Amino acid sequence: MSAIEFVVRSGAGTVSRGFVGDGAAASVVASAGADISLNLTQGQIVAYKQVGADLVVTLIDGEEVTISNFFGADNAPVADLFVSSDGLLSQVELSPGMGGTYYGNYQSQDVYGKWSPDDDLYFVSGDDPALADAVVAPLAGGGGIPLWGLAGLPLLALAGLGGGGGNDTLDDDDDNDPTGEVLEGTKDEGHVVNAEDHADGVDISGTGTPGATVDVTINGHTQTTTINTVGTWTVQFPPGQIETGTYETEILTVITKGDESVTINDILVVDTEVRVTFNEDEVGGNGLVNASEQSGVVTLTGSVEARSSVTVVINSVSYSATVRGTTWTLDLPEGVLPEGELTQSVTIIAVDRYDNSTTISGGFEIDTITSVTINSAIIGGNGTVNGAEHGAGTVITGSAQAGASVVVTVGGVAHTVVASSTGTWTTTYSSSELTSGTYSATVTAVATDGAGNTASASGTFNVDTVTSVTFDAVATGGDGWVSGAENAGTVILRGTNESGATVSVTLNGTSYTAVVSGGTWSLSLPAGTLPAGEYAQSASVTATDAHGNSASTSGTFNVDTFVNRLTMVTPVEGDDVINRAEAADGVTLTGTVEQGSTVNVTFNGVTRAATVGASGAWSVTYAAGEMPTDGTATITINATDLRGNTRSLTESVSVDLTPPDAPVIESYTRAGEGVRGFSVAMTDQDYDIHSVSGSGTVAAVPHTTTINTGFNEIDFNFSAPVPNGSHLVMTASDTAGNTTSTLFVLEETLSNTVSLGNTGYDRFNIEGIDLQFAEDSVLTITAADLESLSAGSNALTIHGGADDTVNITGAASTGTTQTIDGRIYDVYSLGSNGGMLIIDEAITVNT
Repeated sequence: MSAIEFVVRSGAGTVSRGFVGDGAAASVVASAGADISLNLTQGQIVAYKQVGADLVVTLIDGEEVTISNFFGADNAPVADLFVSSDGLLSQVELSPGMGGTYYGNYQSQDVYGKWSPDDDLYFVSGDDPALADAVVAPLAGGGGIPLWGLAGLPLLALAGLGGGGGNDTLDDDDDNDPTGEVLEGTKDEGHVVNAEDHADGVDISGTGTPGATVDVTINGHTQTTTINTVGTWTVQFPPGQIETGTYETEILTVITKGDESVTINDILVVDTEVRVTFNEDEVGGNGLVNASEQSGVVTLTGSVEARSSVTVVINSVSYSATVRGTTWTLDLPEGVLPEGELTQSVTIIAVDRYDNSTTISGGFEIDTITSVTINSAIIGGNGTVNGAEHGAGTVITGSAQAGASVVVTVGGVAHTVVASSTGTWTTTYSSSELTSGTYSATVTAVATDGAGNTASASGTFNVDTVTSVTFDAVATGGDGWVSGAENAGTVILRGTNESGATVSVTLNGTSYTAVVSGGTWSLSLPAGTLPAGEYAQSASVTATDAHGNSASTSGTFNVDTFVNRLTMVTPVEGDDVINRAEAADGVTLTGTVEQGSTVNVTFNGVTRAATVGASGAWSVTYAAGEMPTDGTATITINATDLRGNTRSLTESVSVDLTPPDAPVIESYTRAGEGVRGFSVAMTDQDYDIHSVSGSGTVAAVPHTTTINTGFNEIDFNFSAPVPNGSHLVMTASDTAGNTTSTLFVLEETLSNTVSLGNTGYDRFNIEGIDLQFAEDSVLTITAADLESLSAGSNALTIHGGADDTVNITGAASTGTTQTIDGRIYDVYSLGSNGGMLIIDEAITVNT
């Protein structure tokens, strides 16, 4: 067989078409809710059978068409099946038979082409599988699956001799019954009565028993004829008996011979009209084509019967429209429509599938032109807007098509106005909308007429309403600051102005005339014009141009002619006296200065940059080796602020680096195993007495003092005896705070060895050791011991007697002696740092 055409319309309305069999698709695929139409007649189908989920349709030539997935899980069809040929459509209703077979019942649908919802399912031509070797007859009742027999296949059923569809009614005397069938002019024969058929009469014809009478009745009108000798017959209904229009009506044919008759029921299909519309109000979106649309593709649309053809005639040129479903569309090529303002007429000719035709006329508007002008030469009266005119508002005028909308733009500000009935327009720009200044302004106008056509124009005019002036305050002094040195010379103020203008500067109530050169001005202030100090100086500047426009500005620059703060913290070291201990750990000088300044300090001939914090606090430290000798030292502080201003400050401080002599114990008073007092020579120094335990604990020794005028001594009487096992440290202090101590050694509790490693000694400057109280004392001293005890002088005097021994590792006799209170002391050097030991000659010395 040839491939069978099919169409599938999904449940969503999507339509797909194709062919099945004979090298095309193997099957048609069904989906839930779909409509499937096969291009077949009822007579070409002989069997329906379910195979799994598929429906197999067997044709009269033995070929098969498979519809996949036609049955659901419940064996019920998931889609509707139709057959269509020659513009007729029938829905197939399947009834179950034996062994998976189904009977087909056919229900005719609406005539194709009259806006039926099933138009997509119709086929206007038919496929023709071979009828050879087949016997076909419809079942009684006009429906049901055909019963068929093919060569090599069993004959299932044969019923009736009538053809062409409908119901045949015979009496019981088969030998004399007339026979006949309708072969032309009916729905079953695929015939439709169009306008041409209707105009020359409607013919119905068929075959039957010769000599029998045929009565054909349509809409109450009956035409009668006699079957001729060759067994054919024809009747004709005149146009007046068949109404025009689109409809179906019954045909009743009765063939009578003698007392017997056979009745055949048929359908007459009438379609004598075609309808077409033109959506003229939708051309260009609003029934009007403007210039933009005219230069492109213009689309015309309308409605028409499905499968009709539409021809559109414009300006004597015919165009074939595209018809999809019941809509026709024509895209007119670019440039087909004329330019100008006119009404374009259109003729639409529609021809349906039955050759019925109709012609309608319509039209739409074309408007492709408009215009606009600007009277720029008279803006401001002479093409120039001055200050007064600018303040009163600037009027701009022009012309355009009456009623057109005109957008006027100046400096980014747009006004929309409507052209008057005489074709003029005007608009006024306020002073806030039109930028003041001196420049050439551009004005544009864009007109849009009622059709949407646009035209534009532009022009220029002059604006001179203002002058300008600036004051470059930052340039004053080079950085916006006037220093003391700059103020002592000439201070220059600068700015810009419109060329040719005059400039005056007002400063502290006095006006000065600036020197103008081109677009800049300058003013030189005489030395001392600005008051000294730190302040913000304001200045106002006024410029007047050649047109009398004036502009003013002001600015502020800074004046800083001195370092506004410079101090040094006194007294130095709390008393304005630097003693030996303070000098030994360095002296730090501090003060304050103007923030951002630098400070240099000169002390004892040494100049050093101080560290200055963000708040202006400064500090500088001098080491022990940089201290001056005893006396009064001068300190000079020089400060420079951020503007280069300088300031100096001079202070003085006393220096006393000479400590008192170590106290010499003139006598002592025993108290059993300890000491209850001793005396020293009369001096103006202050004395302190401390006990140092063996574990290093230091404690003040309570005592009273008595002046012994007879011996010119000071007696120290302890409130309680100091026992052996501890040692006494007597310290002499001068007014500068320098101290010197003597270690008075008491008896050790377990041995006669004197230890110098007691941590309690660290807080004293011991320059003397007295062994006279402790009997048989043994003292060992190293260079390190010497430096630790007397860090200030690195010298130590040891008092004692013949029972005492001093061991000195690495010492060397200098060969010199000293006399202290009438006693002779030998002098030894110890260590590499100039250490010196002065030892009573009575003491045994081991080196």
